Amino acid sequence: LHQDVHSFPTRRSSDLFPSHDKEVERSFNNEMTYIRANCKKPVELPNKIVIKFDKTGEAIGYCQHYVNGFKIVINAWYWNEYLDALGRHQLLIHEMMHCIFKIRHVEDPKHFMAPEYDYIKPEELDRQVKELLKENC
Repeated sequence: LHQDVHSFPTRRSSDLFPSHDKEVERSFNNEMTYIRANCKKPVELPNKIVIKFDKTGEAIGYCQHYVNGFKIVINAWYWNEYLDALGRHQLLIHEMMHCIFKIRHVEDPKHFMAPEYDYIKPEELDRQVKELLKENC
């Protein structure tokens, strides 16, 4: 029974994903590449990151910190049925900003770090992420 839990070290994830989880692996690796490319200093990561798809929760996504890492929990229905590739990118980078940089929600509903946001155009999302990275790296 697959429990929709994806656990992998932050330095080498490629050989630890089951074949049907390639999208999660690709999304995570894309976000980490993006964060590293836009940070002026090296991003120190925990030893372990877990991405779990929750089929029962009401939250769209959240981050939990542990001693040696963190867990991102994402609503499975929302991810699979509601989001397209851009929405998945936006949600994953939102949760990663919580986990990696401990960035809290903002009040501006047009910001990707708002607790409830609409799709943000890719160029605006890129601008907002780079601004946060400049402040936090």
